[in-house]
Amino acid sequence: FKGVHFEIRHLIKDNDCSVSVRVHYEDRDGKLMFQDGIASCQINKLQPAEMAFPKAKSVAIINAARSMGRIFGRDLNR
Repeated sequence: FKGVHFEIRHLIKDNDCSVSVRVHYEDRDGKLMFQDGIASCQINKLQPAEMAFPKAKSVAIINAARSMGRIFGRDLNR
């Protein structure tokens, strides 16, 4: 997608990894807009921080893109 940029912020505490993502994009009229998404994942022996951070990042991007609507194909299968 042209004109789509991701801004990723993360916070790792003792047993929790929180990720906040801001997706910047252009709408049909050419206006610059953004949408935020957030997700968290627990860190434990079965899922260390190396696996928890990418999972939380992808869920945060999905949450942000879900709110955007048709630009990311929200209703292709409807």
